Amino acid sequence: MLLNKEQQQAINLQDRFIFLLAGAGTGKTRTVIKKIKHLLVSGVNPGDILAITFTRKAAEEMQLRLGNEDVLINTFHGFCYGELQSRGLQKKIVDPASLPFTQHELLLVANYKNSLQGGKTPLIYNTYKEYLESKELIDFDDIMLMFLKLKNKYISKYKYIFVDEFQDTNELQYEILKMLINSDTKVFAVGDPDQSIYRFRGANPEIINRYLDDFNATLLTLGHNYRSSTKIIKYANSSISKNIHRIKKTLTPNRKADGYVEVLEFLNQEKEANFILNKIRELISMEYKISDIA
Repeated sequence: MLLNKEQQQAINLQDRFIFLLAGAGTGKTRTVIKKIKHLLVSGVNPGDILAITFTRKAAEEMQLRLGNEDVLINTFHGFCYGELQSRGLQKKIVDPASLPFTQHELLLVANYKNSLQGGKTPLIYNTYKEYLESKELIDFDDIMLMFLKLKNKYISKYKYIFVDEFQDTNELQYEILKMLINSDTKVFAVGDPDQSIYRFRGANPEIINRYLDDFNATLLTLGHNYRSSTKIIKYANSSISKNIHRIKKTLTPNRKADGYVEVLEFLNQEKEANFILNKIRELISMEYKISDIA
């Protein structure tokens, strides 16, 4: 598939700080991969490039699509852990599911750490901290906090940094990003505040505006949706337009199909779940594949 004008502009633009406002289904990952390849073809050393995304699966997919193992693609946690290991870190990282704390308690502690200890200290925090210390364990957020303590000693070697899913960034991760930017680093951040769904665990889509202001970043937009039919895009645009605090953009469907949208209401979650289950069975009986259904 040929690149559209918006994608090509994002790849060619050489501004030092860029934010790519990329709507759902607009080919943002493809654009990032193409931009990295463009740098490599132009002679940039793979070791000068760092790409950060938010899940290991996404990092692995990007690495596979890029086809160059010398470019470091990692999560914030994975990157910080690798840097700490190279400095002699030997503490064991604990799986939160194995800890004697509730999901709610773990979330309170994680949000407190990710906000750089902003707000009120959770009642469970000291008990949680003492438990990990007694077992000589650290959690995933401790990894980033420990790396942040190297702030005055760490010298970043990266000349190009890419950050995907920027709307999921929290305060701690943003501070780490700033720590990685040296006097000649170029940053290409990609995200969509309309797809921000992780505020409950500390993500702050308003960091996008802060990044734009802090670095006087150039704002680009990808608005051509290649995934969904016309009606889905129409209703999505109509719904999200009610959010008055968003960075405004409008998705444009690239597919010709009109599509079909059905809006349903249910009395409770059980009735909703049963409807979905029966609908899936109906679709399978019509010879749809499981992989056709989300």
